[in-house]
Formats: sequence, C-alpha cells, structure tokens
Amino acid sequence: MRLGTKSCSECRRRKVRCKFNDGSDNCQQCVLHDTRCVSQDDSPAPTVASASASAPPSASASTSVDLQARMGSLEASVRELCQTISQQGFNNSPLAVAALGAQSSEREQGIDANQDAALDEAPLVQYLRDSLATQADTSSRRDRAAEPSENPIIRPTERRIRALIPVNSTLVNIFDLTHKFWGAWPLHWTQNNEHNGELENVHGLPISVGDAVRFIDDSLRSSSPSILAKCLIWFCLSLQQVPPGSTTRHEFCLPMPKADLMDKCLDEIDVAVFQRGSTRLGCDLDLIEVYILQAELFLNQGRPCRAWKSVRQGIDDAMLLGLHRPQQEDIRSKSIWSALWQLDWKLSMFLGLPFTVPHDLLPHDGRDDEVHPLLEHRIMRSVATLCGRIVERDQRRQQKRQKELSYPDTISIMERMEYVRNLIPEEWWDFEEESQPPVTPAIAFLRMSVLLHFHFANKLLHLPYVLLGARDRKYEHSRCLALESAEAMVRAYLRLRYLMDDNFSCDFIDFLAFSGGIVLAANLTKRGREKPPDGERIWEMLDELTTKLGETAQELQCSVATQASQVLHNLHSISHGAYGGPDCYEMMIPYFGIMRIIVPRRPGQRVDVDNRRMVSLASDPNMISFSTDMFSFRFPSEFQTAEELGQSWEDLVANPVYDSMGRRM
Repeated sequence: MRLGTKSCSECRRRKVRCKFNDGSDNCQQCVLHDTRCVSQDDSPAPTVASASASAPPSASASTSVDLQARMGSLEASVRELCQTISQQGFNNSPLAVAALGAQSSEREQGIDANQDAALDEAPLVQYLRDSLATQADTSSRRDRAAEPSENPIIRPTERRIRALIPVNSTLVNIFDLTHKFWGAWPLHWTQNNEHNGELENVHGLPISVGDAVRFIDDSLRSSSPSILAKCLIWFCLSLQQVPPGSTTRHEFCLPMPKADLMDKCLDEIDVAVFQRGSTRLGCDLDLIEVYILQAELFLNQGRPCRAWKSVRQGIDDAMLLGLHRPQQEDIRSKSIWSALWQLDWKLSMFLGLPFTVPHDLLPHDGRDDEVHPLLEHRIMRSVATLCGRIVERDQRRQQKRQKELSYPDTISIMERMEYVRNLIPEEWWDFEEESQPPVTPAIAFLRMSVLLHFHFANKLLHLPYVLLGARDRKYEHSRCLALESAEAMVRAYLRLRYLMDDNFSCDFIDFLAFSGGIVLAANLTKRGREKPPDGERIWEMLDELTTKLGETAQELQCSVATQASQVLHNLHSISHGAYGGPDCYEMMIPYFGIMRIIVPRRPGQRVDVDNRRMVSLASDPNMISFSTDMFSFRFPSEFQTAEELGQSWEDLVANPVYDSMGRRM
C-alpha cells in the first residue's frame, strides 16, 4: 500500500481515521484499543507492526531496559574496535613483533584460506555480529553451535573484561616497568628444568614481557571464568606497581584513571570468581590460583583481613580438590597447597586469629624441596611454621582467659626460632660488598621479606613480655630480643628501599617496618629522663625511617606510609623538644594500641609554637602514653573498613577523650 498519509500504522491497517489530541503522542484509536501508536515510517514490516500492536503497555518499559542493555553492549564493542584500530602503530614495531610472534605466524598461515570464510571469521565482523539484536546469519549460528565449551553466563563478563584491558602498546609499557617484581610474587618459580636446570613456572604465568602480552591475549580468548579472573588479577598486580606519575604520560592509554580501573577490575574478578564457584561450574586449580594472587594484591593494598578471607576461600576449594592429601605428586598442586598454608599461618599471626590448616596436613620436611627451589622460599616456609606455633600459643591464652602464659611455652618456640635464624645467611645483609654477586630486584625483595617476616614473628613472640620485663628481671631477655628484632625490621626495610631502583608499592611491608619502629620509639619515650647508651643511634635510624616513609608516601601516594611517617615524626619531635603539633593528639595504631600525646600547659601560658618547642620528654615523661593488650593487638572489627590499614587511624578511636576546651585528646 502506498505510504504518504499521516495516519499511524495501526489505523492504516484498520482503515480508520487517525486523530491526535493536542500534546498527545498516541492517536485516539490506539488509546481506545490499548495498542502502541507507531508511525508508518518506523514500522519496518506488517508483522512487526502487528506484534507491537498486540503488546501490552508494560512492553514499553521492558523494551527500554533491553535497549539500554543493547546500548551498553554496543559501547563495549565500539571500545574494543577503537582499541584494535589503535594497535596498528604498535603492531608494526619490532617489540610488538617479538611479543606477538605467535599471533603473527597464525595470521600468516591463514592467508591462503577462502576469502568468504576469512571475512566471516574476522574478529571485527564477529564483534559487530554479536552486538546485533537478531542473529539471522546461518553461518554464525552454525559456528556457535559447533563450539563445545560455549558458556552463556560468561559472555557479558568477557565483554566487560575486554573493555578494561588496555591496548598492547600500553600493556608493554606496564610490563616493562613492573616485570622486575614478578619473581617476588606467589606461584612464580616452582621447579627446575630437567634439561638446562633453569627455573620454570608450571602455573602458566608469564616470565617475560612478550609472554605477558601473549598471556593476556590467550586468556581473553578463553571461555573459562577462572582463566579470565587469573588474567585480570595478574594485570592488576602489574598495574598496581606502576608509579602514579607514569600513567599520565602519553605512552599510557588507560581506559580510565588507574584507581578507578583497579576498582573495576576487582569487581569483575569477584563476578568471574562467583560464576566459577557456582553450582553449574564448580572449582578448578586456576580458581585457587586466583585466590592466592588476589591475597597478594590485597596485601600490597594494605588489606590483610581481605587477604585472609581470600586465602580461606582458596583453602576450602583446595581441600575439595584433594590438594591437602600427602600422596599428591603433581608439582603444581603441591606448590598451590604450600602457598596457601603459608599465607594462612602468617596472616593469622598478624591478625591474631586462628589458622585453618592443621599440622597434620603439612608436608613433611624435605618432601617439598622441589616445590621450593630457591633458598629464600625454603627459609620462608620455616618462618611460616614459627608463625603457626605463635598463633597456637596466643590462642591457648585467649581460650583459657589467662593474663599471661607459662614462660616455658615461649622458651620452646625460642629454640626453634634460633634454628631458623641460623638458616639465614649472613651475607644477605651485605648486598653492597663487591665480593657478593649481583642480585635481581626480585631476589633482593625475597631476601628482605624473609628477614622482615622472621624478625616480625620474633618480635611478636617476645612482645607480650616487654612490659613485664620492666618489673620482673626474669623477662629481661625477652625484652632485649623483642627490641633487637624491631631494630632488625627497620634495617631490613631501609636496605630493601635502597636496593630497589624504583619504589615498589606494598602497604603491608611499609606497615611491618613501621610496627618495628613504633616499638623502638615507645621504648625510648617510656624511659623519659633516662639516656640509654644507644638512644641517639636508634633515634637517627628512626629519623631515617621517617624520611624514607615520607618519600614513599609522596611518590606512591600511600596513606599507610603517610600516617606512619607522621606518627614517628611526632615522637621524634617530642623526644628532642621540637614538637609543633596539637596539644592533644590521640589515635589508634592498628594492631598495636592507642597512642596519646598531651602537652601540659601552665595556667596563663600562651599557646604558640615557641612555647610548645620548650616542652620535651625530659621535663614531662608522661606527655606520651600507650595503651594496648599484651597479646591481642587488633582493633575492634566494627571499625574495619575496606581500606583497613589505609583508613584514618584517628577515626579508629571508639571513645575519644576531650579536654576542658572541647578539643579531642
């Protein structure tokens, strides 16, 4: 029928007069018959018009939702197309050819294929075809039916993840800056090659920049949510180590700011992990590896509680797969189980919580040497066993509600601690000597991490008796050992920062070093007018730690290093009579206790900077006070937030104290 009248499609079909009221989008006949009023130009076919005419009014709302979903899918597809087009300049470079040689050879092998089939299989055509509302192409339906592992719940997640991954040129820039840290992450080196004796990775993780680009590209082609999540968590670990100033350069082409991109990636990882853990899919080794790498990422962000939860989830799935059985011979499975129980015991000691994996499920000494080819890994395993024994001691005390434990329990752990101390080579402290062979940044990080965790465990072993040593000479030895380990933690951290050419981002390591420094500072401030023979030397070392934490906070924008540097700066200023902060200052240091600074003021004294600088610990030793539980150093769980260590420590005080002027103390 000839189009040209002004009537709507439905009135044209029914051959009735079409009238519109003023300001109305629907004609009177459509309103009367409760049908959609569609103009003739918008109706592509009579069948479509009939279907729309019979649709209820609620169809308009559902159509709007479907349209929004389709628009979102189209936006993701267009973004992928733009990224693919922007890679043309990168793909012609020699570095890109080396990194993507496998993909290039595959494309070269298909040159002689049928042109129609090649066009049908082209990625750009597939992206456009997947974005269509209807799939009328029979060849595409046939191809999708032939895919054996097609997963209907993966498609939306895969599209969103592809939209988050930058172009290959940006990936190469990210991996160039961060590949030096890969060897320090879990699940990196796991076994020796039988032919050339070199270390290999059995988890499929990259060991070079070219491998990393191929690893990302191959993972994005997979239909497994575990592999997608593993790819994304590896990318997040690398992206986190990129300095904030580098992402603003023109070489970097991130889809969004770094912080927002990290949050989006973590959200997508949670979605993929949830899909993998659903009843339709179950769990696999890749999923457990995601939990381990996720725990490492959370530790770098200063979120030990969230890391502890990830490890717990990984242990549950690992036990379901039988990784805890002693007859397990697969290298990959044994390395996964070893990483899980070590993280479980170390984090439980730090958080003051019970661990999950019992002693009976640990591999016997010497059975997992092939899982730990490096000496650094084997010593860290011994340190993890010490952490478990300390957890058992503290948990027994809490269960029996004792104010203090019998000292023989601590002495038995001290004997094992001394054995592990002898395993650590002395040359680990002497990297700068010419006689020592050069070490990579990853090996330097591993060695200093071993020293940090060992002395942190030794400090927690003796810290409950530090206060008791002031009134009972029986505990003086524990007090000296705790202070010695606290000093060793600071020295190891400073050595690590000086050895690394570029600053690495790890809030947990920053906080471990600060926990040693705050113990030393608290010990010196509590002595008041006493002047210990090594007091000035320790204050100089703490001043160096304060400076290094301040530089890290400024370069990497770390809130943990910022607050730690401020606390140590205030303690140093008060001890030397140069305090210029508020008269009343109170904060709860996570996993340590509450610190209060109260500057006394005589009646009528003016409050100015000069008068404040005249006050020091020599005149009033009670200016600084610490309150903490000797065994439980955790802050209340109701004050935990997503930032954990990075949140404001002043806001953690449950009942702040105020002075007579209404100021917070």
